[in-house]
Amino acid sequence: MCHPPVDGAMCFATLPASLRRDKEHGAANVNKHTSGFLSQNRAKPLLISSVNMVGPLSHTHGFKKVLDVKNANDGRSTLQDFRNRFMSYEHIEIDECPFKYLRNVYSDYCHVALVKKNDSVCLGVLVYDNYILTTGGCVPEDWKSVQVQLQSGLEIPVVDHLVYPDYKQLNVSSASAPVLLRVNGSFSLPYEHTPACLWSKDNLVSYSKVQDVGYDATLDHLIQNTTVCSASTQAACLEKTFAQWCERRPLGSILQIRDLDIYSMHPMVVGLFCDDQHQLVPVSSYASWIREVISSDRILFDLPNAGLGEKCITKDDNEGVCLSIDSCPQIYQALKGKSRNVTRLEPCGFAGSDVLHCCLSGDMLKAESKRDKLTSIVEEIEHCHELYEVHRRTTKEQQTHSQLVLLQNETGNVMCTGTLIAKSFVLTAAQCVLDPTSQKYKATVGVAGGDASIVQTRKITSIVIHPQFDHQSNHYNLAIITLDAPISITEYSVPACMWPDKDRTPVRLTTTRYDAASGAVSVGSANLLYYMDCRLKHYSNLTLTEACVLPDSEEVHCDDAPSACAESGTGLFGTVYMSANWRPVNFVVGVYSNGAQCAQGKPALYTRVSEYYPWIKSQLYLMAQDM
Repeated sequence: MCHPPVDGAMCFATLPASLRRDKEHGAANVNKHTSGFLSQNRAKPLLISSVNMVGPLSHTHGFKKVLDVKNANDGRSTLQDFRNRFMSYEHIEIDECPFKYLRNVYSDYCHVALVKKNDSVCLGVLVYDNYILTTGGCVPEDWKSVQVQLQSGLEIPVVDHLVYPDYKQLNVSSASAPVLLRVNGSFSLPYEHTPACLWSKDNLVSYSKVQDVGYDATLDHLIQNTTVCSASTQAACLEKTFAQWCERRPLGSILQIRDLDIYSMHPMVVGLFCDDQHQLVPVSSYASWIREVISSDRILFDLPNAGLGEKCITKDDNEGVCLSIDSCPQIYQALKGKSRNVTRLEPCGFAGSDVLHCCLSGDMLKAESKRDKLTSIVEEIEHCHELYEVHRRTTKEQQTHSQLVLLQNETGNVMCTGTLIAKSFVLTAAQCVLDPTSQKYKATVGVAGGDASIVQTRKITSIVIHPQFDHQSNHYNLAIITLDAPISITEYSVPACMWPDKDRTPVRLTTTRYDAASGAVSVGSANLLYYMDCRLKHYSNLTLTEACVLPDSEEVHCDDAPSACAESGTGLFGTVYMSANWRPVNFVVGVYSNGAQCAQGKPALYTRVSEYYPWIKSQLYLMAQDM
């Protein structure tokens, strides 16, 4: 049902055509709740995307929270970005691992490891990329001599073991105590092996299909026995099944569930042992310990550079950026002074062996004489969506063209494209400016106007490439270009705002392409795929900082089929209509990074701007002071 609209806005009863291909392209599914768009901003603006939003925007400086879900009554459907609902770059909970581990090979044993002790063989379960869950009786006293293999015979190097310290509270002996074997961090699981998940509930009454996985020493391979209980006798049947398993349990077998609704192809480990009264001890009894171990290890070993350029919160609840101390001039000067004020230090992470500190925008001031420049760029970035209203109200075509920047070499050839994100700054891909001659490129804005008099050209004075850019993987594929003079704002030259929210993204997206041969600029609609669908179907090494994009296949093409291919540095944009008077604001959501398979009709990869928004801001604030 479509509820009555408010403020004369449209009421969406059906999805647009670009969203009806969800199953084909793995695009977002419609969430069943609706959301009102009432803001608490000073002018009480109404924020609506060009169709709708993928969930509500979270609070960000200069980009206020604008959706009130509690007052949802206007009938505009909202879409949720599943990528962030179930997992984030910084926090991956093991209970949500069906979404993290995307299986390409479906079997009962992809997660099972053989733990060998003397002449006996126990079973262990991969519960994370580098952890195996087993029991104390399966691990020899000298745990360093333990042999762990996958079903294929591949040896797994174990570097540590941890015993659940409170195992006696489970009413079990040390032989049944939960043990985590830590795998060497350099070991990479083969393609066909994937960790299992932990069944985090205390009862299984709702699920009737249970598997007992064991090892047959005579046949020398894994076996499994499946029990299916009918609905009418489910509780009694499951109770009997567990009791029988506890009575006859072979050494080191596993109890698991495979029938879990939408997770039906992903095994959930139920338990590995029973207590002294022959009662099943569910893995949920000690799952919190497993999470704690894995979480601590991830901080210490797996993500040593996770904090670089990311958002941080100070003890006073102020938002900053995690940077090296020399990128935070005010704190650096305070430490160099006679008083050596260390109280201002707020460590937030590491970059290699260097400690990173939470740096506020005010801490980035290089000198008092540069305060006006810092204030100006902060205003331009933090309040971008409030600026240039008169120039943003143009035709739809001009809106999508106005932030396009051509990066041309000395002979005038277009080498890459970029996005104007401030009057003096351009955002592009790092791979566009690796050539030493790129410093001699010129940046051209306003080319879509069809009139040479409105075209503006600037020289490049400096380039900053993300310090962690990897040319092989194309991760951290971003660069910021400083122009020698500000661009004059016209309807043909308007900066795009940067999309700040990791958790949401606009539903309707467009890409702006430049054809060097004809000199024409074109705009195409694009569909954003779910992270898990893209990783499973197209790019197994996809990271959470990348967006998977397909062209709109329903657009009419007289000759060629639609393609996701584009120039390096091309922007991915979403138009958001803000305030009660529907002011259009263009946001750059992604930057074209890689199109290895785009010519075959496969999606292209874009670097997600929201993942690097704090880092980009910090660099702009520092660079603007040197202009």
